[in-house]
Amino acid sequence: MNTSLSTLTKIAAPLATGMFLVGFVARTEDPFASAVVDRTYESADLGKLELAGACTITPDNISCWDPDGKPAPNLSEKVQAYYIVQGGNELRLKFGRKNRLIVFKEPPRGNPNGAYLGQAKTLGGQYMNQFGTIGMGGYGNGDATTWYLTDSEPTQEKTSVVFEVNVQFGSATVPVKAGSQATLGPIKVKIESIKPGPDRKQNWGPNPAKGQKTWTVTVTLDGTIGGKYPTVNGSVIGSDGQAVWSVSASGVPTPRPKGPFFTPPMMMGGFDGNVFLASGANTAKQELSVPVDPSKAHAIVLSLGGTRQVTFQNILLDPK
Repeated sequence: MNTSLSTLTKIAAPLATGMFLVGFVARTEDPFASAVVDRTYESADLGKLELAGACTITPDNISCWDPDGKPAPNLSEKVQAYYIVQGGNELRLKFGRKNRLIVFKEPPRGNPNGAYLGQAKTLGGQYMNQFGTIGMGGYGNGDATTWYLTDSEPTQEKTSVVFEVNVQFGSATVPVKAGSQATLGPIKVKIESIKPGPDRKQNWGPNPAKGQKTWTVTVTLDGTIGGKYPTVNGSVIGSDGQAVWSVSASGVPTPRPKGPFFTPPMMMGGFDGNVFLASGANTAKQELSVPVDPSKAHAIVLSLGGTRQVTFQNILLDPK
């Protein structure tokens, strides 16, 4: 049984290492290799990510330019129309700074080819807020036009934006017991041990101070991808064949409430059933924090994933 996992642990790789420079389009055989581009990044697993331009915004006007600094009236109209329709959206600009919207054409985030677009951040590592999107919102079958707010020194002429590309290498379902193993591509993943772990505290909801039992599942990886170890993640499968949504404080799965609206487990007096990587990212031995009693779990999905970073440089902050 193969099951896809909706979340991946993000691996922060330093920009200063493993990076290569490319021209108009970047392609790479190494799924972890970072890339630096000026206009367009394209890979078989992600698709195409393009810089559309940048915009300045005032209470009365939105003016955009393309990557060459030439006026882009069509882009200006699109962004302006968004704020006319979405009248309740706010932009909080910083005084004394050069505030700009950096616009990209993004591939669908639900890409089935093994990678999806993660968060955007500055060259210094600060995550950037997404302030609007036109199209499928990045989560459908089509591309989307999305923009991010950035601020710079008034004299700064160019900036850079770094995207995290989350790469998935497949998953396999195995029994929750020591000795279980699965082969995912060139890597064999094996559960070495399962033991009680430290209690997990909730930080919100009706039981913020109550402890939640966890179990530490230690796995080993035999083999690498591109000469590196990916990160293991997981989800627990209940007796109904679905990922465990919530558990009691003692780790017993609780049923998902019926209804059209999602209610977090913590608001229902329960605890979440999420599996977290506790230690060992990018190494041959990794530990997962599992909040489900192994004796009450039907199986666990072991997934492999990682992150590569794509930097768009020389983005013009003013039109020419």
